Amino acid sequence: RPQNSVPFRCNGMRLFGLLWSVVSASRLQQAQVNEVQIYAPTCCCRAVTMSGNDLLQCRRFGTPDLVAYALSLFTGCPAGWSTSAAVLGPTGRAGSCDSQWNLGPKAQACRGRTKHCRCDQSVDVEVLRNGRMKGTLLPGTKMRDVAVFFSVPFAAYSGRWKHPEPLPMPKTPRLNKASDQCSMPWFHQLRTGATDSIHRGSFCYQWLPALGRFGMESCLTLDVYTPAIAKLPGSEPSNLRLRTNASLPVMVFIEGGGFLVGDKYQQGIYDGRKLVDKQNVVLVNINYRLGVLGFLHHPYLRDKGSGEKLMNFGLRDQLEALRWIQENIHSFGGDPTRVTLVGESAGAMSICAHLASPVARQLFSNVIMESLNCDGFFIWMPQRFAEDWGRRYLRAVFGRIRACGALPEPERTVYKESQNDCSPSDTASLSTVIDRCSDIFMGFDVEQHLHLRNVTNFVQLLPLEWIGGCDGIYRGCEERTFPSGLALDDGLLRCALRLDAGHVWVNQFGITERHALEKSSYMEELMGMAFTGMPLPPHLPWAPVIDPRGPKDLHYATGGGLLTLPQKVLMEDDSPLQLGSITAGFNRDEGTLFALLVPHFLGYVPKVPGSEGMEDSVYRDIMEQLACPDYGPACRSGGCHTDESCGARLAKIMKEYAGESGPSRARGSCCSKDPNTLRVQRILTDYLFVCPTLRFLETMEKRSTAELRLYEFDADDELPSTIPDLKHTLGAFHVSELFFVFGNEDGPGGNLPLQGGAFGLGLGFTKQDVVISKKMSNSWGALVRHEEVPEWPALNTSNRAIRFALDVPGNVDYISRGMIRRLHHCKFFDELKKEMSEDLQ
Repeated sequence: RPQNSVPFRCNGMRLFGLLWSVVSASRLQQAQVNEVQIYAPTCCCRAVTMSGNDLLQCRRFGTPDLVAYALSLFTGCPAGWSTSAAVLGPTGRAGSCDSQWNLGPKAQACRGRTKHCRCDQSVDVEVLRNGRMKGTLLPGTKMRDVAVFFSVPFAAYSGRWKHPEPLPMPKTPRLNKASDQCSMPWFHQLRTGATDSIHRGSFCYQWLPALGRFGMESCLTLDVYTPAIAKLPGSEPSNLRLRTNASLPVMVFIEGGGFLVGDKYQQGIYDGRKLVDKQNVVLVNINYRLGVLGFLHHPYLRDKGSGEKLMNFGLRDQLEALRWIQENIHSFGGDPTRVTLVGESAGAMSICAHLASPVARQLFSNVIMESLNCDGFFIWMPQRFAEDWGRRYLRAVFGRIRACGALPEPERTVYKESQNDCSPSDTASLSTVIDRCSDIFMGFDVEQHLHLRNVTNFVQLLPLEWIGGCDGIYRGCEERTFPSGLALDDGLLRCALRLDAGHVWVNQFGITERHALEKSSYMEELMGMAFTGMPLPPHLPWAPVIDPRGPKDLHYATGGGLLTLPQKVLMEDDSPLQLGSITAGFNRDEGTLFALLVPHFLGYVPKVPGSEGMEDSVYRDIMEQLACPDYGPACRSGGCHTDESCGARLAKIMKEYAGESGPSRARGSCCSKDPNTLRVQRILTDYLFVCPTLRFLETMEKRSTAELRLYEFDADDELPSTIPDLKHTLGAFHVSELFFVFGNEDGPGGNLPLQGGAFGLGLGFTKQDVVISKKMSNSWGALVRHEEVPEWPALNTSNRAIRFALDVPGNVDYISRGMIRRLHHCKFFDELKKEMSEDLQ
């Protein structure tokens, strides 16, 4: 190298400086031509620490000087800053500049309890009573990053048939360890265990065809989906942090399922990633106890301290979830002052109870109620009947144990054929009952008196399954005592507390008194049903317990949990009902799913689509059950009705629907081609959902200053075209709107397995479906954000409902409230409702 040459590093620096000067001069010259480009603000963000707190700052930068402008050559932001799009996601710029947020804790390493998490995609949160928890970033979002925290405990499970308690405050300083709320693959939803520590609490105990009994009693958990995420460059093991004071509106979803089935994820239908991604809200899906474990009412089930009768455990679970949300949702970026309850079917009916409670309604500001009923005695169970039914049910549980274990042959073989073969998963053995309950029944110490436990003698203490120890007309059960001195029903309840959950949850729909020693129908076999003592569907076997004539200040959030019929409270109570908006609606063909089931419970097996229709005698029996339900001990003196009054009601309903024999332009081409089946479908739609929805909104007009909105969902294109008979049979069926609310252009639901073809059935969205899904999701999102929905006028001022429908311009049109009342026979059902209210004491 020549002696006077410049080292290569100096040449490199000169070359870089020369290039920099050229680029800077070029940009400066361009800026002089168009000065606006220099001063065009760029939204930039950075993390800083002030007074020991980690903060995220975002601000707009202009570039008035050459140096700063040159430094922004590659990012548009000064050194140490990143673009808001990089930190907050593709849409992070909107509304994010000139803002500052508190940051949640840095992600810890994934080991121990969090070893199953994908650590580079994890995000941590610190919650007062729960401690540190680790969530995960969800794939598949388009507009913003979304993280989820699966199965977060919200209350302490106090035991079977006890009200939940708030989570305890930690007694000792927490170890610096996070719990795993990251991991829940979709196939876990199909498992029947859910007992491992990672997924504990994913399901409340329930029963489903093909899956049997699954879940846990200690299931008081919720899922939180949040877009309040920041990506900070260079952080390890994950660059994700929560913006804990993002103050995003919160949507709380309460799932339906007839208070019998369902969970906060529902095989991916309720997965919130699409909804949260599009609407920029925090979503919370909650579990609550179901069936006999959530809604048993029994004469001996009392609080040991106060002596009050205990009931409505599932509603109290929901209340604790709402309280937890108020206390903790800010840690996930949510605003506790902007909480909207959204519920479907049983979830919407639960919201009725929350609205009627002055305690609960302080915990939310808006409601959206899909397929609701706030006043139907097929939904809300009168207390005296519920108590009698609870007594009968537990007698039947032990009667089934006796019949499965001790009936002589050949009766036992025939009996087992009708009772799911007396499976050990749902029927305790006699030896199990003897081992666990001898002291309760016999009154002696089991270990000291083993020789006295004679099966032949012991089994005679148990009631007989097919009569349940009661008469057959819902007029109460006879009293007797065990040798221990305990009353029969007291002893059975105490023993039931010692049995496994599967041995208490006998079947799906309860037990009716019609059991005969003959083979049951296929549907009854499929559902593993036994029969012993409750009204036939559409009455729900397990539902919130109410006092039909209780005072307006009786609500489930205090005492033992009893409440007055919500609609009655909402009509009579004059306390402030301060909500921003109240939205309610129904699906055009709500009754089609229920019409498939109802005939089975009358002993009839419906014909498959395309075969002969429903016989007149079957149709008449179904109508009689609807018009003249028997509530036994809850009826006024002399019974709920006489033969004469029942006959008159039956004649009225038959006459009212005589003209509903085929498709119409107003009610659509769905559903059955058989006139009797079609009438049942429409009567169930009108009676159980449409008319109760209108009555509720009319009450709200008088009680609240909130904006009211009404919708009708008419789209029936979400069923696979490959099975047209089913599609034609169901139409816009009960629950189908949720595929649209949680879906997007990629397909229905939030995260269904095999998206675009659920379980290989070709379940996907047409172009019209995509439009409807977008409009419904955007409307729900605007309501949650407390924004106006220009396309959807308020019912208070327009007297119209919006209709989401196929084959109309823009897939939206409108229908007047008066037209809905006429099409759905609401004047008739309002009068019938008043008559039925007089049946009960």
